[in-house]
Amino acid sequence: AEFLSSRTMLQKLVQSRPFEWSCSGMIFCNGLLMALQTQLRASHYTSESFVHNPTGDIYEEPGEFFAFQLFSLAFMVELSLRWAADGLVGFFLTADRPWNVFDLCVVLLNLVEMIARAADLGDGPMFMAPSALRLVRAIRIIRVVRIIRVMRFFRELRLMLYAIMRCVKLLSWVVLVLLLILFIFGMSLTTGTTDFLEAGEFVADPRRALVVSWFGTVDRSILSLYQAAYGGRDWGDFSDALGVLPGMYMFLFLLYVSFSLLAVVNVITGIFVDSALQCNNNDREMVVSDEIERRKKFEASVRAVFQEMDQDGCGQISKTDFETGLNDDRVVAYFKSLKLEVGDAEKLFTLLDFDASGAIDVDEFLLGCQRLRGESRAYDQAVMQMEIRWLAEAINRSRTNMDMKFAEVRAMMPRPANTELLLS
Repeated sequence: AEFLSSRTMLQKLVQSRPFEWSCSGMIFCNGLLMALQTQLRASHYTSESFVHNPTGDIYEEPGEFFAFQLFSLAFMVELSLRWAADGLVGFFLTADRPWNVFDLCVVLLNLVEMIARAADLGDGPMFMAPSALRLVRAIRIIRVVRIIRVMRFFRELRLMLYAIMRCVKLLSWVVLVLLLILFIFGMSLTTGTTDFLEAGEFVADPRRALVVSWFGTVDRSILSLYQAAYGGRDWGDFSDALGVLPGMYMFLFLLYVSFSLLAVVNVITGIFVDSALQCNNNDREMVVSDEIERRKKFEASVRAVFQEMDQDGCGQISKTDFETGLNDDRVVAYFKSLKLEVGDAEKLFTLLDFDASGAIDVDEFLLGCQRLRGESRAYDQAVMQMEIRWLAEAINRSRTNMDMKFAEVRAMMPRPANTELLLS
């Protein structure tokens, strides 16, 4: 029990806002320190003194080394706390599994860097190249992206980030489709260029060299077609060069340009836009944030309706005030904007007055509007069926108990003498 209690407290700690903000601040400071170190090294190697005498080097100061190791130890402590809170196996089964695996890899790389740098400072044998160590340090910058997950005002930026990550899989299929289209048209144009060269026509035409340069081989044709469709070069230049070929190949090139710009690009754009819209619905934190925001707006609108109907400002709405308020077009418009249908005033007032006190306070009004909002859902129907079933069972039990009581009462009642003689 003590273990479960301590683990619960640990989970509360790692899921708290102060812990997340502390980790985010630590990641951000680490990124700033790395940026400062990179800036100093870049200033040194681009200075005139290094250009004229490229023998000097700038080394990491001991203070910088220990600062980086302090950050590495802090990252290890953070990962250990979150791992202990989620459990040995549960750490890899949570919704944040990709981030957890990424953090684990980064911490392992930090550990490798610490050992390598410690061996370097102690004049021990280096088992990692300096370029590899720089790459390890650069990978840690990616952790700055985690800050976006815990900052509410980065909502749109977080949406774009998740949309880009979601589109990576789509991008692989898009590249495959584009390569297939480029290969088919490129091979056709290369075949036409080869036939043209084999015929030996237009030897003195300057366009001959351009056709050979752009469509002489399959790989050149693919590159030229990609440039023509996606802004690398004006497709008019390619069409002018293809003028020396038979008209069939000019038509084929124009067909490719039209198909790529009008069909392929628009279809791909639509697919990416649809993927980005789905990403908004799949982001758990964003869905929760949007739902909280919608509920706050709904409550504010309901309170505005309540204040509009509470003419005397006593904090309660009587039946008369309610009927009077429903005669106001503004109140009716308020209800319709909240997706609340206003029908019989007396019945609606009875539904909102839960305690049957003859007056509705703001809490009753808010709760009632939330329950009556929108159309009936499957959940509401299931709850109604369950309540009806409970009511039917309660009535059956009451009837059974009443039958048993009546039987007991009849058994206790004395029988008349003539009835006994008749029975004998």
